[in-house]
Amino acid sequence: MYFPFILRSPPYQSTIVVLSMEAEEYTLPVPNTIEIKHKDCRKMDDYVMSFPATQHGYRMRIGHSQPKSSPVSTYECYRSGYPKGQPAALGTTKSLRIGCPLELTTRYIYSTSSWILIHTHVGHNHPPDPSVKPRKRHIDPKAPPILAPGVVWDASDGPTSTPVQDQDQEQQPLALVSNQYIVPPLQDEWLAIRQSMQETIITMPNILTPRALPEPRDEALARLATTKKNVIHEQKYWLTMPGWGGIIATTFNRPVIYYEPGISNNRIFFPYHTSPNLTPPIVIIYADFHFASALLDFTLDRLPVPRVCPTWQRFATAKASIWLDDWKSLIQLHADFLNNRKPRTRRNPKDKKVPQEPTVVSD
Repeated sequence: MYFPFILRSPPYQSTIVVLSMEAEEYTLPVPNTIEIKHKDCRKMDDYVMSFPATQHGYRMRIGHSQPKSSPVSTYECYRSGYPKGQPAALGTTKSLRIGCPLELTTRYIYSTSSWILIHTHVGHNHPPDPSVKPRKRHIDPKAPPILAPGVVWDASDGPTSTPVQDQDQEQQPLALVSNQYIVPPLQDEWLAIRQSMQETIITMPNILTPRALPEPRDEALARLATTKKNVIHEQKYWLTMPGWGGIIATTFNRPVIYYEPGISNNRIFFPYHTSPNLTPPIVIIYADFHFASALLDFTLDRLPVPRVCPTWQRFATAKASIWLDDWKSLIQLHADFLNNRKPRTRRNPKDKKVPQEPTVVSD
């Protein structure tokens, strides 16, 4: 989950070495997170490449992206990836690409027509190199703009100046923008929500077993363990749906209804441990590549209630299973509605004589 409101955040000020069982990781300064209100992704490219990474011992490069099929592009350390050919067949290559995991991501936000910069992973697998030199970047003045899928370029989208890294500010922490329109109260509430979910996982190990969690227990707790009010630019704290729906329902002791385009992932979740109550459900929708809450009129006779989460059906307690009795009629009503909308196809009578392959279904 993320909400695109923070414009800038503090840069990293010093090199931090994190020791682990696998390898050392070095955290070096990176470009400040930012939101650039422009349709052309090259504005973000210019901003990132203007950062003096070579002064901190590494070099930044524009990574692989699919501008025609994805609203996301990446930036990497110049030591990431491998040169052409299979790694095993490289021999004694002089390439400096050693698979560095550093990755920054830019994502297009359709609702604001802007690109945001996200710190996906800021660690390097190598120490700073004081001898690294900047590379000359070729810019084609006739190149067309790089647009996210579905975005249309028009005459009013003229050239604008690109934000440049402030050299003086790089040495001092930046204050978070406190404008009420940029950091709304919803972010304060979100911090309390994460802390409540973390406490639920810790205090209910017998109910929220590893098989009931959307990811390994330690990783799930680490994803919730932050005191930051806004995590839009740090992907390691993002939550996915429908995987976390059951945890949200259990934490706040109320159903959670999740909708997204199509019907494959639409779900309703109930608390794992309590019997039904009259508290209205939490409604979450997926729109513009992020999650948002919504309000529904729960007095409707034909309320669109999607199918129940199969994970909840497997791990809910006997007391909690009564939830399904109260909601079963609405779930079935919506399922019948969807089935009636499916296109009907005629079967060829000759097909009945052809033996059918068995269908393998995974739970």
